[in-house]
Amino acid sequence: MTSPLRPFRWMLTAAVVGAAVELLFRLALFPGWRDLHHDMYVPHPVFEHYSRPNLDIRRLNPGNWDVRVHTNARGMRGREADREAELAGLWVVGDSNAFGGYLDDGEVFAARLAGHGLRAANLSSEGHDLLRQSRVLRSLAAEGRRPRAVVAAVTLYHGIKPYRTDMAELDQPLPEVKASAPAGGAATALGRGIGRLLDSWPRDLFAVRVFLGSNSAAYGWLKSGIMGIPALREWTLARGLRADLDMIYPFGLDLLRPLTADNPRLDDVRATADLLARLSGLVRRDLGAPFAVVLLPAHHQIYPAAFARWRTANGFAGEDLDPLRPLAALQTELTARGVPTLATLDALRASPWRVTFPDDGHLNAAGHRIVAEALAGWLPGALGIEARP
Repeated sequence: MTSPLRPFRWMLTAAVVGAAVELLFRLALFPGWRDLHHDMYVPHPVFEHYSRPNLDIRRLNPGNWDVRVHTNARGMRGREADREAELAGLWVVGDSNAFGGYLDDGEVFAARLAGHGLRAANLSSEGHDLLRQSRVLRSLAAEGRRPRAVVAAVTLYHGIKPYRTDMAELDQPLPEVKASAPAGGAATALGRGIGRLLDSWPRDLFAVRVFLGSNSAAYGWLKSGIMGIPALREWTLARGLRADLDMIYPFGLDLLRPLTADNPRLDDVRATADLLARLSGLVRRDLGAPFAVVLLPAHHQIYPAAFARWRTANGFAGEDLDPLRPLAALQTELTARGVPTLATLDALRASPWRVTFPDDGHLNAAGHRIVAEALAGWLPGALGIEARP
């Protein structure tokens, strides 16, 4: 006769074994493990979200990056000790490529500019578009802050968006900061705590993976630690267990087709240029500073062989698709509006080193170094800014 306690013994045994395995990974096999899903952002009443202030985290993705990311007390990329000096220099606005979340602090192009006598504050935030970044600029302007110049980094293809209707917000006051709701009593706090606990409980496979990535060194090793072993890393790619960067393109074919009047993405290119021209006027009017744009090309634009491989694999070999069309069109539209624009494609293509991560389209440390060098050589002539030792 089966003992009614047997299931509980099995559960207890499994829990003890699981705890032992987890302890083994944390102490010996993967002692460098950290949470793989960092809480990088906080809600913001004006910017919608922004980087969490005073961050000091390690971001780990073997084969791609193993870096430390810091933000200052305002959530801007970099150290608190450098904040005031950086805010007195150039301001760099942009998205994740400009924020450089997969690079050490000093590897990001905004930080590298200091080595060329052009100190810069990095106002970018992962997940921000140009409108969200315009709010950061306007907030600093309202405080009386004044930069030497503002540089907007636009990542292709992500930076091209249908801004036409949303652009009107530049003519409206910034959203007011809402007061926090009262904390409530002990019963309210207990209810909130129970709610957070229930919300954090994984409800599907993706949620289980996120939960394990944040709480288990054993899972962390299985997900990322084995990527540090070259043979296993290549095996995962061959088996389709990790994404092939060359095969990723989620932006729609119209952006690659001829940008003629009947192509709906042409208006997106023009709307993006219009928004940047509006930002240029805002910066000159409210901040008394010059404005410029730096274009950061996509993986397929930098590496033509990667694009050819994607096109062949997807059966598009006979179509008139060109990844450089949106880049050239946006540069042309910006020039027509009088916005100084630096295209970094040629400099990145000429590099003898890889300039994007193997599994991720963001620019790596070599790419950021090239962008910083190109900007440092271009900005003094384009905007009349002199380098300062």
